[in-house]
Amino acid sequence: MAATFKLKIEGFPENISDVRKFNDTTRKIFRDSMQRTLITVQQSVDKKTPVGASGDLRGGTKSFVTGYSALLYNKQKYARAIEYGRDPGIGAPYDALEDWVKSSDKGRKIWAHFNDQLAAKHGATTVKQKKQKSNKYTALQIAKIMAKRIKDRGIKAQHFFRDGVSEAWPKVETDIKDMHTQISKEIMA
Repeated sequence: MAATFKLKIEGFPENISDVRKFNDTTRKIFRDSMQRTLITVQQSVDKKTPVGASGDLRGGTKSFVTGYSALLYNKQKYARAIEYGRDPGIGAPYDALEDWVKSSDKGRKIWAHFNDQLAAKHGATTVKQKKQKSNKYTALQIAKIMAKRIKDRGIKAQHFFRDGVSEAWPKVETDIKDMHTQISKEIMA
C-alpha cells in the first residue's frame, strides 16, 4: 500500500458567523484562494523533494481543493520512508533500488565503486586492469547490498514535506488572511 501524507488546510466558514451567507462569489473567492495557496505550498515542497532516479517522488506531490478544505499529498510508496527516515531493521525493496542504481548518477557511482573494490580485490592496479575485472556486480546485487545496509543502518529522515510547508507558511498565512478579508467584505456588502 502506498504511503500518503496529507496537509489539510481548513477553510474559514467556521470563522464567519453565518455560513449561509456564502454565495457563488464567496465560494469562488475561497476556491481560488485555496488553489493559489496549494500551488504555493506544492512549489515549496517540490523544491525540497529529492529527485531520485525516476523523479517519481518529486512528481508524486498532488493537491486538490474539496469543499472547504485543501489537500496536499504524496502517494509514492517510499515517500514516508524518505520524509521520516527508517529505523534499522527494515530493508528497502530491491526493485526500486535496482532502478535507482541503474538510472541515477549517484547509483552508478556506487556501482562503479563496488566494482572497483572487487577488481582491486582481484589484484587490479591499473585503470585498464580495473576495467577488465570490473562490472562483476550486477545492479541487482548492488541493490541487495544497499538494502542490507538500509536494514542494518536505517535511512536518515529528509523532511522535504515538513520543510517545504514551513518555508511556504508565511505566504500561506498572508493568502488566507487576504481571502478572509475578501470574503468578509463580500458577505457584508
